[in-house]
Amino acid sequence: MGLALSRRGPALWVIVAVAGALLGGAAPAGAVITAPVTIDGPSSEVAEFGGVAMAQDGSGGIVWVKAVDGVPHVFAARFVGGRWSGPIRVDWDKPYPATEPRIAAGTRGELLVVWDTEIATVGGKIQYGLFSAKIERGAESFGPSLPIDPNVGRAIGVDPSVAGTLPGQAIVAYRAINYGFEGLTTIDKESPFRTAVQLRPGDIMAEFRLARWRGDRWARLGAVNRNPESSVRSPTPTNGPVVDIAEDGSAAVAWQEPDQTRTDRIWLRRVFGTTPGPVLEASPATWNGRPVTADANAVSIAVSEFAQVRVAFRMANAPNSPLSGRVLVNSLQSSDSLTAGTLTGPVVANASQASLPPGGLGPPDVAVTDGGGAEGSMRLAYMAGSQLQQVGLNDQGAIVGVKTPAGSPGEPGDRAVVAVDPKGGGVVAYQSHDPAGNEVVAVRQESSSGAAQTALVSGALAGPVEGLAIGGSGQGDALVAFRQGEPGRYEIVVDRVGSKPASFLLRSAGGWVKPRQVKLRWQPPVTGVGDLSYSVLLDGRVVRAGLGRRWFRPRPSQLGNGVIRAQVLASDRLGQQTLSKRARLMVDGQPPSVRLRVRRGRALIRIRDPDSGLKAKSTKVRFGDGKSAHGGSRFSHRYQHAGRFRILVSAEDRAGNRVLRRFKGVRVR
Repeated sequence: MGLALSRRGPALWVIVAVAGALLGGAAPAGAVITAPVTIDGPSSEVAEFGGVAMAQDGSGGIVWVKAVDGVPHVFAARFVGGRWSGPIRVDWDKPYPATEPRIAAGTRGELLVVWDTEIATVGGKIQYGLFSAKIERGAESFGPSLPIDPNVGRAIGVDPSVAGTLPGQAIVAYRAINYGFEGLTTIDKESPFRTAVQLRPGDIMAEFRLARWRGDRWARLGAVNRNPESSVRSPTPTNGPVVDIAEDGSAAVAWQEPDQTRTDRIWLRRVFGTTPGPVLEASPATWNGRPVTADANAVSIAVSEFAQVRVAFRMANAPNSPLSGRVLVNSLQSSDSLTAGTLTGPVVANASQASLPPGGLGPPDVAVTDGGGAEGSMRLAYMAGSQLQQVGLNDQGAIVGVKTPAGSPGEPGDRAVVAVDPKGGGVVAYQSHDPAGNEVVAVRQESSSGAAQTALVSGALAGPVEGLAIGGSGQGDALVAFRQGEPGRYEIVVDRVGSKPASFLLRSAGGWVKPRQVKLRWQPPVTGVGDLSYSVLLDGRVVRAGLGRRWFRPRPSQLGNGVIRAQVLASDRLGQQTLSKRARLMVDGQPPSVRLRVRRGRALIRIRDPDSGLKAKSTKVRFGDGKSAHGGSRFSHRYQHAGRFRILVSAEDRAGNRVLRRFKGVRVR
């Protein structure tokens, strides 16, 4: 194991190269864990951290709360082209304190942020609402705020979860507490729930609500609770509703709610448009014929591009209950599957665990892809005591192992966060300690071979790490962010894990073409750090470098004739490079050749094209004595008498090059 220490700017970056000695691997090729960046702070003005998000094209953003003249407001920073913007005020049109910001990212720098804030005073009490604002591609500032829900109670434990940025394809799930029973002085007790019954001490009455963004307004979908008249647990950092969305706009929402036995279960609903589907029970009520009395909690959800849903959750430690102290996964197949509305069934992720580890199990985190890498279509991470654990799930729903070398120990029972690579492997982060005992975040980039490299990341000042979050592109790279420091000197820190630009497709005209008809086009690689530049190679020679556009017309002198191998080399801002798939250019700039011989009263004509070949049906010969012939490459004509004749030959090759050859005064004896 090698160790190197580097300081860049205000943040600390320790690279621990894990060469996979136990597994015979090497560090992931082309993967880069960049130096961390302090987005804001250390400062007494920095308050709550709200999360981080990344789009498929590698752009993204981060959101947090910062005091302005003593009032907490929402700020975001944008990641586009490999660079971070400065802080941008999100709630610029709202004077009231803001809290619980969350963020979603779209391509080319689109960001959608939601948060809760005061909205009005009703009956002498402050009413709170949930709001959103969006920054469009290329814009310098966020648009005006839009109300999502004008009444979310006292704005306690709203815990919004947002996914998507496009109209009709953005959705938010959140909790609205409307009754706190006796003893909970921070929550209103005046409520229509006059006959509500607490299933457990400390329970509250709350609705888990959904809203879909329509572009100019939010359409509220109402509560998704299985039983809105049943009490639920008081808010904790791990029991808010979670939502994710597919490329077609279909979504899935999961939440924690007790059933009639007073045991917490995990429930799931698909959402098509503004219509939630039926309630599905994701966690088991029985196991091998025995009732499951352990609470299911700490739910995580991920929806793939093609609407495959994976939901992971943790079972509490309960005496005499099956599945006590286990992590489980359940799934819905893609929305076009015949079984898309039926859960595949819970699968135990840590079945080999003999007993509950010291410090317990941390909340699980799940990431999905529609790729077919070594871990199938899912990667799941959680802390078992101080040890990071990871598994995959294949397309048949079976757990598969993840080969990774042992890494730095983590905080027992803390959260690990994960992003997946469609080719196998992924990015995982968790709270750890550096050799001096200071709190840091261990960020690992892992390949399907089992090799890994780890960076120990922290801010400028030592202190507790809070709110660890990850935003993945789904293509193997990610943004990892957190808040660090003591009260009065918090800072917002983010780290970028990049994979080299993925192989991409180069397009050219099919078949034989003339040199001036050659135009190369290529798709942008889906990964890569920052703006990409391109070099064009013909038969291994660079004929053009530093292109920012994704097309190129070679000069005829650069091509010549024949079959040419063309490739494009993509380079990102970190110097990582990858070649496109090879394309064959079939270039012919020469017309067919015509040869004439006259012997013993006969004209012999041969037409050839060594590159693209002769288009035989195009040939035509006039022999000058009133006779003609067409079609073919060889002609023989006997003249009836001697004399001088004018012979005309026309032909075309398969690239479209034409020849018209005139032979004047051909003497025939």
